[in-house]
Amino acid sequence: MNVYEHNKNIRYHETLHNISLAKIYNEVINKYNAQVYIILDDDSSLTDTYFEAVKQISSNEVGMPVIYYDRKIINPCINGQIYSEGINIDANDTITTIGSGLVVGRDVASQLFKAYNSVFDERFYLYGVDTTFCFRLNKLKINDKIKIIDGFEHGLSRLERKNDKLTLFRKIERSNDLALQIRYYKEKKHWFLMMVLLLASSVKKFVTFQPQQYKYSTIIKTFVKGKHERQR
Repeated sequence: MNVYEHNKNIRYHETLHNISLAKIYNEVINKYNAQVYIILDDDSSLTDTYFEAVKQISSNEVGMPVIYYDRKIINPCINGQIYSEGINIDANDTITTIGSGLVVGRDVASQLFKAYNSVFDERFYLYGVDTTFCFRLNKLKINDKIKIIDGFEHGLSRLERKNDKLTLFRKIERSNDLALQIRYYKEKKHWFLMMVLLLASSVKKFVTFQPQQYKYSTIIKTFVKGKHERQR
């Protein structure tokens, strides 16, 4: 789809600053008054049916597209289970998804801003921006405003092999994400147990020569400081 054929009023902004995706999203939402805001990723293969579905999202809704990887549904997840057609969403359900294709209605954005002083959590830079957005919806019990819409194929970094340098970068980013999720979105009474379990998992993988998903030293450092390594 050529978006220029449908809308000539397009503004392109680029930043060379090392700022979080959450901050970029929030700046756009704060700057432009729109009925809905759409988050997109360059790893997504957008379709006409997706854009038609976006048109049906009102300012008081959140559109979450069905995300496919290798033609299999991988998101959204409802109460820990991958979405399947016909599932009804309740306000008390726990729903998570990736950010690409997310459609945020203006009124929902206003609710989030009123509760958290931002729509997306700017403590998260790359990974976790989408997940914590979902956590905020869950906590406010407004998941009944979520509408599952037609989606598209999307490439997932955790499922695709890359070079060693990029793999290390993603490992560190995921470690920052996990540490901050524990620090700010998990109850304090669970902190110690979660850290012990992560350490046990790391040690087990080390002695059995399995690849490490996280860098434990980064998790500890980020958790203690309470901020992403890239945050000044």
